[in-house]
Amino acid sequence: MIQPATSKAGAWVVVAVVGCAALLGCDRTERNIRDAGSNNPTRQIPAAEWLARNPTPDALAALELGMQSTHLDVRVASARAIAATGDARAARAASRILRADALGHDPKVAETALAGMGAIGGPALPDLITVALLATDGYVRALVRGTIAEGLASASPGDRVAATAALLDGVAESDADLYRAAYGNLVAFAPLVQGELVDTGLPHTNRRVQVSTMMAMADSSCVGAGPAIARFLGDADAVLRAEAARSLGALGTTSALPELRRVASSDPVLDVRKAARDAEEGISALLPPDADPLP
Repeated sequence: MIQPATSKAGAWVVVAVVGCAALLGCDRTERNIRDAGSNNPTRQIPAAEWLARNPTPDALAALELGMQSTHLDVRVASARAIAATGDARAARAASRILRADALGHDPKVAETALAGMGAIGGPALPDLITVALLATDGYVRALVRGTIAEGLASASPGDRVAATAALLDGVAESDADLYRAAYGNLVAFAPLVQGELVDTGLPHTNRRVQVSTMMAMADSSCVGAGPAIARFLGDADAVLRAEAARSLGALGTTSALPELRRVASSDPVLDVRKAARDAEEGISALLPPDADPLP
């Protein structure tokens, strides 16, 4: 069957329109990439915003130039566009730049920088935790904690592990003021990274970190960590045994009662026996009067 000429002409029109649209799209992308890498904020910001909505790895070099701008709004817009590309290396580099802004003396500047770090998400979590550790302004501390919580909720497993490592690094600090701030962060986020703390905080090579992890999970009512903490009742380190007993008492871990009774009666260290006895009494007091005694 012979196809009418009008049908052929219509098909060519469609092909031409599609081709022109593709060319125009490429031209627009290239123009925004050029503008994002320029030294003109009035061109860089809208270009970066467009690239955040239409991400392409081809824009990374230009956006990284934008991160070197002296204008915070340009850096934040560039960071958002970098995050949209999914390039974790570039996102972490952008986060480090914004971290310096977030730790400045102006809370409004910090707020803007934290918004950019929040847009980066998981790759920015270690830097956000550093800001939470070092920030002195109460408003900034509250803001960054909220940003961290949002980031943890959507972070990849790898980013969650990196965030947990940053939290644990904080409580390894010997400076008293830094430790207090780090411990406050650990308590605040322990429920959100409970699994990671069990996997990396409890078996840590630093006893200070191990003890802090137990304390923080107890203070934040991470009841699911009870069985993992209970294993330390048989540890060779008396400090860990004593803290395990105290934490189990605070958590009210009823399944640990038999082992707590054993430790309370037979541990060679007085402080450990006392901690176990106090924990046993505290947990037993929570049981209903008619409950069957645990063996």
